Amino acid sequence: MYFTSLKFHNSLCPTSLRHCREGIRTWILFPYVIRVFVVGDIYERTLNGELKIAFSVWNIGEVLGVLDRYFKRKWLEKKDYEMAHLQFIGETLRLIRLKLVKIIPLRTKLLIPTWNPAEKYQIYQADALQITSAKYIDASSFLTGDKRLYEVATEEGLNSIYLG
Repeated sequence: MYFTSLKFHNSLCPTSLRHCREGIRTWILFPYVIRVFVVGDIYERTLNGELKIAFSVWNIGEVLGVLDRYFKRKWLEKKDYEMAHLQFIGETLRLIRLKLVKIIPLRTKLLIPTWNPAEKYQIYQADALQITSAKYIDASSFLTGDKRLYEVATEEGLNSIYLG
């Protein structure tokens, strides 16, 4: 799963994310499981300098893999696949150049702590990595459209918000 860490100034919280508290907040978001308008709003606010996002290098490959799978299953036409692929890579590179995104590297110190939640809750390793990554960057909130992941993140001590 692709996740994003976001920092909101309280006055800049979008209507759909009324869970903001005082000061700057850090959020985790799983874009391809959440409604498009939320993701669009988040990226627009990031490009406006209102937010700063972070995601794992692992997640870049996952997003590209999902696009490829959709294309191979003929859920996306070639032109739509190519446009989505180029747009995702382009936006990611643009955010990196503008220093509006932090790419969390995939390291052993992040992978080892995923073993326990993956076994304890019977979740995918990728989902456990999202939880571990959220803890690693000290996210103050964890947003997801996956009900099970929301429950596990809450159990693991994250301020999880279910958007599904």
